[in-house]
Amino acid sequence: LDKFAEVRSEKLNWLRIVERKKDALEDKKCEAEDFLRLQNDHVRVFSRWYQWSLWQCLMTDENLVNAIEALETELAEEAERNEDDITHCELLGKHFEECGAA
Repeated sequence: LDKFAEVRSEKLNWLRIVERKKDALEDKKCEAEDFLRLQNDHVRVFSRWYQWSLWQCLMTDENLVNAIEALETELAEEAERNEDDITHCELLGKHFEECGAA
């Protein structure tokens, strides 16, 4: 019976030692969990910022495409209105080259 009591006592002592070590590591565990939470929050904030920046770029791109289309339409209308002047200018350019070559 003394042998069993001795084994029990050793196991209880071992259990106390392990519990002390576990308690000592608890603070480091909490610190690591806090760090991971902060890291996760940082990544989420960065992700939202990146998505917002991407959305801003897409909106700017859409606005620029619309502006380019409007300007191209206006340019086509101006070219159509001034087609006679453009043709006349081209003919004058050819005439000038012919006069310069002669």
